[in-house]
Amino acid sequence: MSKKNKKNNRSSSNVKVKIKEKQLSWFYYIPILFITAVIPLIVYAKVLQLDGQEMLNWKGGSTHADLFDYYKSIWFIVMSFISFALLILLKLTNQIEIKKTRYYIPIIIYTIAVVLSAVLCKNSTVAMRGFIGMFQGVWVLIGYMFILICAVNLFNSEREMKWLLIGLSVSGAIVCLIGVGQFFGYDFLSTPFAIKLILPKAYEGSAASLNFKATEGTIYSTFGNPNFLGSFTALLFPLFFSALLGVKNKKYKLLFGVISILIFFNLMGCKSRAGYLGLFFSFIIFIILFRKKIKQHTKGLLIFISLLIVLALGMNKVTDGKILNEINRLNIKTEMERLEKLNEGAKIKDIQIDKFKMTVSTTENTLNIYSNNEGELTFTDEKDNKITHIRNENKITFEDEKYKANYLIREENDPKIILRTCKRNLTFYITEKGFKVLSTGKQLINPQLPDTFGFKGKENFASGRGYIWSRSIPILKDTFILGYGPDMYTIKFPQDDIVGKLNFIRNQLLLVDKPHNMYLQIGINTGVVSLLAVLALFIMYFIDSFKVYFKRNINSFYEYLGIGAFTAFCGYCLAGLFNDHYVAISPLFWIILGLGISINTLLKKQKVKTNN
Repeated sequence: MSKKNKKNNRSSSNVKVKIKEKQLSWFYYIPILFITAVIPLIVYAKVLQLDGQEMLNWKGGSTHADLFDYYKSIWFIVMSFISFALLILLKLTNQIEIKKTRYYIPIIIYTIAVVLSAVLCKNSTVAMRGFIGMFQGVWVLIGYMFILICAVNLFNSEREMKWLLIGLSVSGAIVCLIGVGQFFGYDFLSTPFAIKLILPKAYEGSAASLNFKATEGTIYSTFGNPNFLGSFTALLFPLFFSALLGVKNKKYKLLFGVISILIFFNLMGCKSRAGYLGLFFSFIIFIILFRKKIKQHTKGLLIFISLLIVLALGMNKVTDGKILNEINRLNIKTEMERLEKLNEGAKIKDIQIDKFKMTVSTTENTLNIYSNNEGELTFTDEKDNKITHIRNENKITFEDEKYKANYLIREENDPKIILRTCKRNLTFYITEKGFKVLSTGKQLINPQLPDTFGFKGKENFASGRGYIWSRSIPILKDTFILGYGPDMYTIKFPQDDIVGKLNFIRNQLLLVDKPHNMYLQIGINTGVVSLLAVLALFIMYFIDSFKVYFKRNINSFYEYLGIGAFTAFCGYCLAGLFNDHYVAISPLFWIILGLGISINTLLKKQKVKTNN
């Protein structure tokens, strides 16, 4: 054996000896294990009363029944704060030594920015509790940092790290088994037994009104959204795959192998392109860092990867090619061709209202609509020349060839009118103050054209993300120091951009409640400074991990798991370009990041001791 290999083996051995001296009692890990094993599984109804900005920026109505998110956030707050309190207790009783690391600097900066943004937020309810459907208020965001610090300092032995993997195995297995059922058309959550579990007794009579989203071939599991499941699987697969290679115990190998296959099944089945990208990126990083060991594991890797390919092809056949179709859309050329087709045809350019005159300008024509005191409508063109119209029952059409594709639907004396133009439906009303357009929260508004940045002609990119990002990026100019407040994105997004919604989402009432990009989410909610702190934290960990593993011979379980944590981090961060931070999954991300930092710190410390 070479001196270098002996040195690495001795280093791994030293890590084990040192870690065993630092072991703590099991009950200190209960909060973290609860977060990893239980919180992703929580599905329980909570009816919330809405008012103020929250009601106006929601989908309508003064109440909202939440199944997937509210109680996840509550339990996470409780467990993250308990875990942090236990860490402080351990420090005060000299049972643990807090690791000295520069990672605390961006953590502190981010936390300060979060607190200040929440304190100065004009909507205290949203800032504290979080917005409907997200529930990531100030306490959740602080909890992320608490649980990160706890993971950095509490995971110091193989025993504790396996506890974490077992906790993740519990939630991963149950989440994915529910997903497998949904893929084949059986949704456990819609069964009478499950409904009794997720509905309080007071609401059992409302069971028939529950509308679960699963159709055969679609998976959302306990998250309510296939995109969130994509982030979940992209995060966990690299971790369990690396653990599978690194663990020696056959029982653990079987467990991690089965979990990896279940996670991969759900990743393919949820059809989240963000998840696919995350997996691909983490695989590239894995190959780079694991290159020296590929020959040693060639047979096992070929068998396992072949099994995954066969599984993916079988699932693709079951879905009539939908999975490969989603993967094919990751091809930039294919996506650009798709965008060009979507951009064909007429588009609405502007909608202007001046009391009882509304002007709808499109790339084909301009239509002026007037209403008199009796609510009768007349129409003119861009030069204000009258356009002859024909009323046939509730439908109004035009004789002019230029306006043949336009028509209006209006019941007799009804203030509600629907204009069909550019193959879109624009709903507006005649009120005492003039024309008003229907918007989110059943508001009647004057449409506005917001500031935009980039994605001109590419608004349909990534299922409309180009549109959302182009309207979200300009908001950052007002949140450089401090954001609008935790979870305030929905309220600050220009929901009155009726033109943009009709052109690129085809629904003027659709609520844009998240940016589909966790970096924009952070920058708008808690400020660009907080975003820079998070990016600094990520970059520090990325550089550290490459330094630790790039030239290293991977021998110990800690090194395998360290690479697993790092590749999981990479996959999640890339998926985060297209998906949001989410209260069911983000806690797992911060724990795994803390685990990775802890392992890196231990390995670097042992390297210094060995060299000395």
